[in-house]
Parts: sequence; structure tokens; C-alpha cells
Amino acid sequence: MSRSESWVQIGRQVACDAPRCDNVFAPRVRVIRDTSGEEWSFRCPKCQKRYDMVRITQRGLEVRAELQAVIADTTMAAEEREARISELQAAMERETTRGAAAGPGPSSETLQEAQRRASREGRDASSDE
Repeated sequence: MSRSESWVQIGRQVACDAPRCDNVFAPRVRVIRDTSGEEWSFRCPKCQKRYDMVRITQRGLEVRAELQAVIADTTMAAEEREARISELQAAMERETTRGAAAGPGPSSETLQEAQRRASREGRDASSDE
């Protein structure tokens, strides 16, 4: 699998916690998927502070697909289905790292680096493409 990138617009508003920013915005989340799994992050459009949301291992992506299939399965007995869902949710939790613990991924950069790159490329620093 090669590296792919997509974007997800989140409808919920968040407030940037960077000093002297306090910008309130609806995040545009960057989803990067490669052979190691998936990474979700976004930046404040005003100050470019990066927020790492989640990292999911490749095994986690497989578990997520199986979980979605079990949730959609209406032929399975209710007790069996609920037990399987709980089991898969626990497995998914083990394959997921959330928030700051997810850490900056290979695409992380400082605000100054983002601004320099954007300047070189003739783009706005909030564009992370």
C-alpha cells in the first residue's frame, strides 16, 4: 500500500490552546494512511499549531473493518453480537494511540518550518498538502 492522504471536515468547534492565539474553528482533519496504519491530525488555521488526534496501527484498521461488519450484521444473535462488539472494541483500543500520546508523525513541522515551506511554495501556511 502506498501512502494516501485525505481530509475530513469536523463540524464541532475547538479552541486553539496556543499562547496568544485562542482561535475558535472547526478543524479540517488530515488523514494519512500508509503501510503502518493511519494518522489523524489538524492545525490551527491561525497559528499553525499541530494537534495530533489519533494513530491507528495496520492491525487496528483491520479490527475497525471487522467491527463495522459485525455492527452491520443483523443475522447474528444479539448476545453473541454484543460480546463480539465488546471484544473488537477492546482490540481496537489496544491498536489506537490518542491525543498528544500519538505524537507528531512524519509530516510534523514547526510553525516556522510551515511558514518557510508555504512561502517557498507560494501558498498559505495553513495549507498542508
